This record gives sequence, C-alpha cells and structure tokens, in this order.
Amino acid sequence: MSENENFKAKRREDGLTAMTTTDTIDLNDDAVFAREVVAFVRNEPNKIWLGTVAEEQAKIAQRLARKDPSILEDADRLISTITSMHYVERGHEAQVQEWAGFAKRNDDEFYADVCNYVAGKPHDIPAGSVGEGWAKDAKRLAAEDPSIMHDQKRLLASVRGYEQQPEPQTPPEDWRIWNGRVNRACISDTEFRHRNAERKAAAEAIDIATAEFHWWYGRNCDPYDDMLPLIDAHLQIGREYFFRAPGSDVLVNLGDLPEEKLEAAWKRIEGDPNAIIRIGVDAKGKLVATGFA
Repeated sequence: MSENENFKAKRREDGLTAMTTTDTIDLNDDAVFAREVVAFVRNEPNKIWLGTVAEEQAKIAQRLARKDPSILEDADRLISTITSMHYVERGHEAQVQEWAGFAKRNDDEFYADVCNYVAGKPHDIPAGSVGEGWAKDAKRLAAEDPSIMHDQKRLLASVRGYEQQPEPQTPPEDWRIWNGRVNRACISDTEFRHRNAERKAAAEAIDIATAEFHWWYGRNCDPYDDMLPLIDAHLQIGREYFFRAPGSDVLVNLGDLPEEKLEAAWKRIEGDPNAIIRIGVDAKGKLVATGFA
C-alpha cells in the first residue's frame, strides 16, 4: 500500500522512522552493511534504516561492541555474528525448524496413507479429494514400477507433479527469510508493534457504515505489506479487505476489526460485486463465476 511502500513512515518522537527513497544503498550487501553498522555503533552518520531489521542487527552490534570492541575491526566476524544472533533471538530459526517438522510429518502421514491405499488397506484419504487423485496416480505408477513405493521422496514428487528443487545459491527475488538470513529491509518488531497499536486504535473508532471500503490481492500473513520477516510458506496471496474512516490515513484490515464490527463489515464486502468470487449456475445449467476483477 502506498503509505507503507518502502517504509515511508512518519518520524516519531521515540526516534523511529523508516527508510527514505534517498537511502538507496543495499544493506543486504554485507560489506556495505558492515561499514554502516560500524558507523552506527560509533554514533557517526550512517544509513541504517530505522524501524527495520537493519536497525535490530545494528543494535546487536552495539551490545557486542560494549563487551568486545575488537569485533568492529573484523567485518566478516561482525556480520556473521549479528546475522546469526538476530536469526535465533527473533525466533526465525525455531520458526523454520517448526515448519520443516510440520511439513515432514504431513509428508510421512500422507505417504503412509498412499501405501495403504495402493495395498487396499484402511487409510484416511478423503474420497473425491486431491489426495485421492494422487493416490490413484500412485497405484498406477506402482503397477508400472513397484519399487517406487519404497522411495517416499520419488513417489510424492511424482504424484504431486513436481520435483524438490535444490536450495538456490542466491536469495530469490523479494525474499524475506532465506538460508539463515533475514532481509534487512524487513520491518523491525518494535516498528510493527507501533503500527499495530495505531491500527487497533483506528479500528475501535471506525464506523463501518460510513467508512471507505477497499480490497486488493495481498499477502495473507502481511496484509498491510509491512515487509514482515516471513518464511516462504507464509507468503500466500489472497484477497484482503480494508476499511478507513473518512479523512483518516490509517487503513484497517478486516482481521484487525473488533468482533462486534465484523458482521457489518462483511455486509459491506458482500455488497461489492467484485470483492468476493461467486460461483453459480445460469439458466442453461452452466457454471458461472463472477468477482474476478
């Protein structure tokens, strides 16, 4: 959204601000970041974008330098240390590991069900589901090559129609968390909590009947496009709905509205012919879908 793009936030009394369009250096370039961190720690002019992960990591460097000033003289050690400390302290390492464990458990359970399906044993694959379609493909593949049933990775990749790709050597475009690193342009936890407080206050004051209503496609886990540090599994895109009081510059996502305002909000949403995808049947019995604007 325009007011959040490139972290164009107002400078606040507590010193938090966001990166400006003039600060175009790449703080994900470790050599550049090391130089700016050293200046930040020494209270010299620098281009650390306040309210971002760059600032969080620079503050870790401050802590380290108080105990061991020599770390500022070794750029490689400085960057590797603050990057890994931030990754652990902000809980990203645990989050990635938790998701990997969740995905593995799902794969293991589905593989066991597919094996039972192919063998004609009891299973938990719902009839008519996508999973049943994959199980049928597995049965066909097993008839052609029984050995595939003993290779979980190959079987699941075959029925799902994709091969697991090796980890890329460089971060993908628009990355947020990758290979033990966090994009330093991501919003800091302090800045995010500050914005959330503003949005919650605005949500309490909104009158749904008179509020502006907007919708567009956005990240479901980051509807305001705050550049939250999210793992790839949490970057799904969907329709997001927003309300704003007349004259206000604070948009409020549907998910941040008080519960007592949700019914009225949904009526506004349902009243927009393009806000919701609707599937019906016309006079000739054909399926008709609307709301794809």
